[in-house]
Amino acid sequence: MTGRLHFFIDALKLLWFLWCSGVSLRELAVFLYKVGRLLWTPERKVITDLSRLRFSDYVCGDKVTLGFEKVIFRIAEILVAAKSYASAGVVSRTLLEWFVTPFLRGEHVKRQVSEFDASTSEALIQPWVAWLRDQGVTFRFDTWVTGIDHSAGKIASLLVREAKDGHLKEDARDASGESVMASTFVLAVQHNVADSLLASGKDDLRRRIPELNDFPRLGEEWAHSVQFQLARLPDELREIGERSVAVVDSPWSIGYKVYSKETWQQPYWPAVDHEAILTATVSNTQNAGTLTGRSFLQCTREEIIDEVLHQAHLGSVLDTDSGGLGLDFDVVTPDEAATRIDSPTNEYDGYAVKAVIEPGNHVFMSDAQMYIRLPGNLDIEPDNATGISNLFLAGEYTRTSYRIPTMEK
Repeated sequence: MTGRLHFFIDALKLLWFLWCSGVSLRELAVFLYKVGRLLWTPERKVITDLSRLRFSDYVCGDKVTLGFEKVIFRIAEILVAAKSYASAGVVSRTLLEWFVTPFLRGEHVKRQVSEFDASTSEALIQPWVAWLRDQGVTFRFDTWVTGIDHSAGKIASLLVREAKDGHLKEDARDASGESVMASTFVLAVQHNVADSLLASGKDDLRRRIPELNDFPRLGEEWAHSVQFQLARLPDELREIGERSVAVVDSPWSIGYKVYSKETWQQPYWPAVDHEAILTATVSNTQNAGTLTGRSFLQCTREEIIDEVLHQAHLGSVLDTDSGGLGLDFDVVTPDEAATRIDSPTNEYDGYAVKAVIEPGNHVFMSDAQMYIRLPGNLDIEPDNATGISNLFLAGEYTRTSYRIPTMEK
């Protein structure tokens, strides 16, 4: 009963916060009803009707107050990357799990720990990796897949080359590479990268995997993080503990969380004497910032860090020198981008590219675009199995019995 009371008190606090933020009672009632009605709406109707509507159109149409738009939509975006323009079926279901199901019993009750639209702690991953290694699984890091050998409707092997820091080594660019053979292959990468790897110059693969033709229609979104290494955890952040913080007044929809040294095992960070790491995730890269007046993708690397600190109200607590952009995100000069794209191996094949002319004259490159299920996407999402008997797709863009996009699919 204590747990139910805790959720009830939290819900009352949330409703009071929404009311104080300018969200009208009518909008709150409509919002709660339309999200909660998924509990009794048949699955087929959710798929055929709600999945073809934008969440913003489904909830209130174009008649919403500024408070609703800036709070409800932003909270959803920060918590679970639930965009207002995404499919109403997936956003409503996700919000249902967050705001309604803690009070209920039955199949809809959340049994796992929820997390922000944020980097996953290595503390959650490492035990799984250790178990897999005990089962005989071999992990190869700094390895780049550059080719697929296929014949007779099956994948025979992959061609791989050595990489370093996310790029092919100089001595590996002209090398023939190593052939890796297996009985079964699972392609667990973002859909834009999968499309590039499978479709480029491989007409037979495209013919056997017709879903590839739909990949460009699935859509994608930039969403990235800034991480701060904290040699000493400031008292202001120590009071927060490891709770997630949603900065609802941030145009970039920023959420952040502090991970202690014990919680965050840092295989990607150099060995330094730090007490904690703060990860701030930017879920909206289109809105103008409050410090520079520019969007995430119009700022330089330094401006991004300054803007995140300013919007998260952490400028007096953290310094910019401790911050760095997250993984899977390159900032290069136009000449460097052109050289790599025009190279025979094209290291940026499948990457999302955004050129920033002023200020900075640089190019953003990322192979870790976030998948946003747009209205109608459910009809074209591929199954895990493909037309090639020993090739399977895995990722948030695949169609499974679990209808919410998640990297664990």
